[in-house]
Amino acid sequence: MSGVRKRRKTGCLTCRQRYIRTPSRERRAHLLNSSRRIKCDERKPTCERCEASNIHCAGYEQMRYIDVRHRAPAESPQYQTPSDSATSTRSPSQPVAHFERDGLPLIALPNNPTPVQRPHSRARDILAYHQYIFRTVPVLFPACYFHFWRDMLCQEAWETECIYDAIIALGSLHRASLLLARSEDNARSRGADTKVTALQTYTIAIEGLSRQLKSQPPAPDVLVAVLQLLAYFECFNGNISAAIRHYHIAKYFYLSLSLEEGNIDSLLPIKSSLRHVSFLCRVMLPLPISLFGAENSCRLHPDERRRTHFLGRDKDGPLLSEYMHQLLDVFSAEEFVADLVWNSFVKNIEDVSSERIMSFLLEVDDWKKRFNDPSLKSAAEQYPSGLSRRDIDGLLSTQLQQRPQRTYQYALTAALYHFCMARLMWALSRVNGDDEVYELSAYFHVNEVVQLSHCYSDTTGVGQGRDQDHWVFGEALEIGFSAMLYLCGQCCPCNLWRDFIIERLQLIGREGVYNGPAFATALTILRAFEPVSNTAAPHSSMLGRLGPPRSRVIPLLFTQKDGQGFKLYLLGPAPNRSDPVLGDYEVLSLSQWTTDEQGAMQEPVTETFGGNNNTTQPAGPPRPGSEWLLSQSVIIDWMDTFRSSEFDVELAIRDHIDGVRLS
Repeated sequence: MSGVRKRRKTGCLTCRQRYIRTPSRERRAHLLNSSRRIKCDERKPTCERCEASNIHCAGYEQMRYIDVRHRAPAESPQYQTPSDSATSTRSPSQPVAHFERDGLPLIALPNNPTPVQRPHSRARDILAYHQYIFRTVPVLFPACYFHFWRDMLCQEAWETECIYDAIIALGSLHRASLLLARSEDNARSRGADTKVTALQTYTIAIEGLSRQLKSQPPAPDVLVAVLQLLAYFECFNGNISAAIRHYHIAKYFYLSLSLEEGNIDSLLPIKSSLRHVSFLCRVMLPLPISLFGAENSCRLHPDERRRTHFLGRDKDGPLLSEYMHQLLDVFSAEEFVADLVWNSFVKNIEDVSSERIMSFLLEVDDWKKRFNDPSLKSAAEQYPSGLSRRDIDGLLSTQLQQRPQRTYQYALTAALYHFCMARLMWALSRVNGDDEVYELSAYFHVNEVVQLSHCYSDTTGVGQGRDQDHWVFGEALEIGFSAMLYLCGQCCPCNLWRDFIIERLQLIGREGVYNGPAFATALTILRAFEPVSNTAAPHSSMLGRLGPPRSRVIPLLFTQKDGQGFKLYLLGPAPNRSDPVLGDYEVLSLSQWTTDEQGAMQEPVTETFGGNNNTTQPAGPPRPGSEWLLSQSVIIDWMDTFRSSEFDVELAIRDHIDGVRLS
């Protein structure tokens, strides 16, 4: 029996594809013919039959490897319809196919491809396209606007190549950024390769858009949307000048093509996107934004705000990203509020009506009620009997270890609330200089932002958070912990808090277009120009307390358009001046520094004007005003960007090349 050959169920690929047609003896009455495979002795490397027939033996199938993922006990499918759940018969222990929700890029490459499976030159487009649909769109836009950014725009992409290229470029770069953020060498290598492909596709997209505008321009809403996608691409790329240029051109076309009178299904998504990207302009161009022609002409009217809230609650209310996008809409609805929150400097802030700010805070309170998180409290809720300076003293040092770990997206949303509250309380403290309540409330919210920023390194989502909370660090393009910490660093009670923020900014590093180390350098320079009290305040043990809000120095940090150089102008109060741009402020100093080849900050060089508040510094030239400030080369360069009134492919490519980063 040992010599009997066992029945084979496999064979070489050539024999398995050759058939012999023979009559069937047992089933002749039922079938005229039947088929059976040629017997193969499975000799390797070539079988005996193929060798005897003098034909090519195709060999044997390679072993396939299947990576089976098991669903975590607490995980639920991201997209599941009622019919799916009703008809499913799988047990929880069985492997279930599902979308990745761990923050990793989408992977869909073939296992063990053979040499004959040579992919098409644009086969990677499938990965980028899926990345855009399933990951990029939910990160950048609220679900109530998916019909525009995902459905309508992707439909247009099948007919217009430049739109398709813009989508592919953005999806590829998003995927590359996620791969580069991982620690594995293989992932980082694939990320670098994917980024090169994304940069090439981006160049093709802007060249195609230029040709399209000359031949057959897209619909106005589609044109603005494509420019916004290009702006988001440069935000992922960390290219400030190119991102702001695309935003400006998109805003120009929005106003010149009269989109306000267009279809509301396209109007609302575009206006929301333009408003949110304007935050970036306010942070990076800290002078009054009207000087750069980028005023907020996309106001969110009350009826539109109600519609946004209804759509978000009706479709994907449980999504945490919905709440964050709604909060961004709240703080961008009014131009004066966006200035108070996101601008380092606001001219004549003391003239702003406190009643106007207080009425706006009702909108914030309405959002907080819908968010419905008991741990998210205002200063008045946390301290019903009132805050004191003694309460502020122990906040930063005692609460860090007591906080539960939260996911990045939850921490970012909560920090956004506290950041905006801190900035508004700070504005109220400057409007009402005699009322200390607002100043202490601002310190409370600043502390909350600092505490929540502790999760910046937790990209795995240790905390439970809320449903479908799956963002990873750096995916929030319009906002980020580095920008919020930098602006909060101007609202600290003492330099000890500011030192903690500086250390945190150094650890965060680059976050999209925001440069944490550059922000940290600016706050370090600021320390030397702010007067401090060497005696503790009443009911406080805090030494080195900074002065009242109206006496604080204001930093204006500008980044060179190549992203390698920085200029910091410090403004100090000058009650006797009435400058047309700076109001009752004047320039105290100018600091300049650059980065080395590795991106590290070089030692800044500082020039003071008219002496320094720190008496150890020698007196300098008279303190200049806005006429001198607006003549500075870095500000003139940025103003030139906003003088453009059309899409110039040469300028777009130049900005892209000057600010590109491959690492």
